[in-house]
Amino acid sequence: MVKRGSSFGGGGPGFMLGAGVGSFMTCKSDDDSWFCKLTKFVSVIQMIIFLITIVVLIYMLFNYYVLKR
Repeated sequence: MVKRGSSFGGGGPGFMLGAGVGSFMTCKSDDDSWFCKLTKFVSVIQMIIFLITIVVLIYMLFNYYVLKR
């Protein structure tokens, strides 16, 4: 069952401050309820977006500072 918590995030990146589905809820790993499945899925999507953002920022910084010299 879902428990309420006081953490900032459902496993997503810190700068998003958990502003998503289940931001103050925690699910046990063996919980197969619909809400917990949705929370885990949204958390994975948030992490993918975060990683893509980091890669794009690194590319832009590298392109600007290293290749422009």
